[in-house]
Amino acid sequence: MLLNDFYRIDDMASQIVEGKTRIAVSLVIDKSHTIFKGHFPDMPVVPGVCMAQMIKEIVQLQFGKSFFISSASNMKFLSVLNPEENSEINADILVASNHNALEIEGKLFSGSVIFFKMKALLTDLSQD
Repeated sequence: MLLNDFYRIDDMASQIVEGKTRIAVSLVIDKSHTIFKGHFPDMPVVPGVCMAQMIKEIVQLQFGKSFFISSASNMKFLSVLNPEENSEINADILVASNHNALEIEGKLFSGSVIFFKMKALLTDLSQD
């Protein structure tokens, strides 16, 4: 898990909107994390896999279960996320139940700048 190592959550709220759970999160990326020594020296960039993992971990925290990304119909990397320029960012995630899985639409952003968007299916690890 990246939570409380690579990033921390400063605030997290959820509400039900038209039968779906909307999760709004303020988070802070640790701009001194060792991952940035290799990704990339002199120009740190949050890896795309870390952005997807952050969204998945937020959903896991909200629902108190472990999930894996069983499919991702859409992942878009829209802007470079440099933690030295944008260490404080937001996540907005919309979640709908689908049998033993969750359909999610999530994004990481700061103000009007969207860094990452994804649509995915998260499957409960406790289900076979």
